[in-house]
Amino acid sequence: MKLCRAALTAIALMAAVPLFAAERPSQLFVFGDSLVDVGNVNAAVGSDVFNPRSAGYVPGQFSNGPNYTTLLSRNFFFGSPSRPSLLGGTNFAFGGARAVANGDAIPDLNLQLAAFGAAYGGVADPDALYVINMGGNDIFAVGAGDTGGLGAAAYLASVASTIAGSVTTLQAAGARRFLVTGIPQTTTTGFAAQSLLTSALDGLTLAPDTELTRFSYQSFFIGLASNPAAFGVAPFTETGNCIGKRPVTNLGTDCTGYFSFDGIHPTAQVQGALYRSVLGQLGLAAVPEPSTWALLIGGFGLVGTAQRLRRRRRRALAV
Repeated sequence: MKLCRAALTAIALMAAVPLFAAERPSQLFVFGDSLVDVGNVNAAVGSDVFNPRSAGYVPGQFSNGPNYTTLLSRNFFFGSPSRPSLLGGTNFAFGGARAVANGDAIPDLNLQLAAFGAAYGGVADPDALYVINMGGNDIFAVGAGDTGGLGAAAYLASVASTIAGSVTTLQAAGARRFLVTGIPQTTTTGFAAQSLLTSALDGLTLAPDTELTRFSYQSFFIGLASNPAAFGVAPFTETGNCIGKRPVTNLGTDCTGYFSFDGIHPTAQVQGALYRSVLGQLGLAAVPEPSTWALLIGGFGLVGTAQRLRRRRRRALAV
């Protein structure tokens, strides 16, 4: 009986631990802003003036730890971090980028798509995952009245149509797997923009084999603020921003207890929670820990032992 229970436990664990090797993307392409930039701004200006390491930012990124696309690439998909496109990588995001073009030097979403098309001959790998993480800087622009003469409502509609249009553009090039994140601000303007984006994505005509996954920053941030423990994050006991309040060491800046690193970007532990939540939204799970594999293997060994014992009993009874 013990053998059977152990075998059943192993089988149950095997069913509960998905093995997603076949579903992992062949590549990870990222389009977006500072929430997912991994070094393009630094490469473009030749320094870390906008995210200085001396202030506690990790190299090339806009927090005291890696952002969720780096964690996806390094911890789950490929074993190596996402690299900036200006240095030959597949992450086309730039800190400060908007969805809607505003004529500045920072590549907006459509310019990032154009750079991708030029780099890959206009052909998108259907087995890759395409992350589109835009909209935050557009909401800031509305607040600052920097909308190129458009009214707020018209500008937000343009944000939504541009983000949704990027899916259409990539799909026409052959892309089939998308992760589109929502608007990150939990403000009246942010919620209005999210409603427009939801409608724009709902109205897309997608190829039958297209996988469009949506991730709600707003739901994530609201849930995280109300119950950080449910996301594996320490309680938010500190007010304000972490930058400048904790010493910068070789191990980085410990921002435990803080939600924001610098007033705009979340801390490393929030990015970690975001990474885990995105994995869940994609329907993926981490590779089993070695101890879990040992239990699984041990369970299958017990299954084999039980089968051998049953065969011996049958042979004995037949004699």
